[in-house]
Amino acid sequence: MYPNPTSSITESNIFTETFSISNTFLTYKNWGSKYSESVEIGMPYMIMYESINSFNNHAIYTEFTETNQNIINNSYEYMLSYGPRPLHYHNFYELTIVLSGELTLQIENEKRTYRPGDCCICNKNIRHKEIAEIENANYEIVLFMLTEEYLKSLLEGDLVYDTSGNHTARNTFFYKLFKDNAKNHFFDAKEYIEFRINHDFDSNDYFKLLNDMILTIRSSRAGKSYQMKAFFCQFIEMLEDKNRFDININWAKLSNEDVILYKVGNILQENPVNFNNAFLEQELGYNADYINRIIKRRTGVTLSEFCRNYLLELAAVRLENTSDKITDICNDLGYSNRSFFNKLFLDKYGLTPSEYRKRH
Repeated sequence: MYPNPTSSITESNIFTETFSISNTFLTYKNWGSKYSESVEIGMPYMIMYESINSFNNHAIYTEFTETNQNIINNSYEYMLSYGPRPLHYHNFYELTIVLSGELTLQIENEKRTYRPGDCCICNKNIRHKEIAEIENANYEIVLFMLTEEYLKSLLEGDLVYDTSGNHTARNTFFYKLFKDNAKNHFFDAKEYIEFRINHDFDSNDYFKLLNDMILTIRSSRAGKSYQMKAFFCQFIEMLEDKNRFDININWAKLSNEDVILYKVGNILQENPVNFNNAFLEQELGYNADYINRIIKRRTGVTLSEFCRNYLLELAAVRLENTSDKITDICNDLGYSNRSFFNKLFLDKYGLTPSEYRKRH
């Protein structure tokens, strides 16, 4: 369904701690880590086409952005030589669309199977992976990778007008879901949404829209950024068609260690001023040293670093979404020294709190 690749074949060096494939806007961090491998995107959005076929011994990945197309073309055996991929998480939202074959996703501690026409969107902190290292692996998928800012602009910019000329954002399932999700902190949102085809899969409209998107993103025509936003909105509208899809909202199943990790986040969010090791031990019933080992294993940082980063992320959310005074935010999060808070925030985000608010 896609034009033949035209750019040169590139291979990724997966042995480095942080690496990028030539010309890609994806950055992989902590590659191979069982608990903290992550992927970051350097563009507002990206589309990836992935084809795995063990019968023909190929593994093809094609990245499409508004600036370039990047091809990774290896044999299936070459891909398997590195062993199974660990679970990973993103700093963006990922919508997986199955075009052909059968895809098995591992989402945290659960495996889910999807067939042609099915889609699944994972929240940005859910650990997951496509399982390609199975017997008779054969699937073709498209991935939409959307940053939070870009998804927000899509949903808030999709306007409807009444007879008086007043406009509001289209009240879609995605819009309501995103609004609800924005109320939760990064570590709380462990949802993924499935869109299951509820009738015989008719690919005509589906593939036409996807083809139009790929042809447009590869073009140099004026206005293509606006066209891509329109295409994404149309695809969202298609997903919300109850005559086509059954929608299921799922909470990811977590291990006991993951539960402890997210409980720490919840306790910290609700009690930042009173938070200390003794309080944490009382709330969770575990020794602080044990909790610290779990945090270190799951995130790659110590308990104190985790808590600091968590509070700074809470501060960033309030700076973006409220008009609360910075002094009040500091006090609410347990920082009585504004200068010290400013230094921590600057170290993490490269901006002071006031600069961050102006930019976002």
